[in-house]
Amino acid sequence: MARRTGTGLCLLRQLPQLLLWAFLKQDLHLVRATQATIANSTIANSTEATPHLLCNQTNHQHHQPIQPYYSYLSQHCLDNFAFEMNNISEMYWCQWEHIIRPYSNFQDCLEFWADKLCYPYPNEQAEGHILMGHQQYFASCAMHELYDPPDDILYTLIFIPICILPFLVALVVWKSKNGELQT
Repeated sequence: MARRTGTGLCLLRQLPQLLLWAFLKQDLHLVRATQATIANSTIANSTEATPHLLCNQTNHQHHQPIQPYYSYLSQHCLDNFAFEMNNISEMYWCQWEHIIRPYSNFQDCLEFWADKLCYPYPNEQAEGHILMGHQQYFASCAMHELYDPPDDILYTLIFIPICILPFLVALVVWKSKNGELQT
């Protein structure tokens, strides 16, 4: 994917609010305020009460299907994720400490817009976009194969619970015969 710079990126960031304003008949200032909350991930992730402006006013008043809007907005989240990932060198794509911020922003974006539009999350569209992101950026990441531990550790982990179990059963039986078992 080609990197966006200059006016193209600015237009890409303005397009969701223009579409929301046009399609959902919202006040442009209201849409900008909602857009600002997703831009600032600390506000979107905080426990502060952020008003569900789009959810409460749009879905119930206009009875419009939300899926096309969420589809567009989730694609916008994927485009932003792609932009952020393209700014990270490919050699770091498989290292969590380098991709945690773009990945978290991507998931926060998907969840934020689903919440604002009263669209269930997780949903099929969000999962599809997450899968696309994984296929594009993380397909070459090698999975570490899991192996059984050495035999001495494996036997220890198996036999300790087996040895403790009869002792615990005997203890319960002994205490219950003496009438000292408390429930």
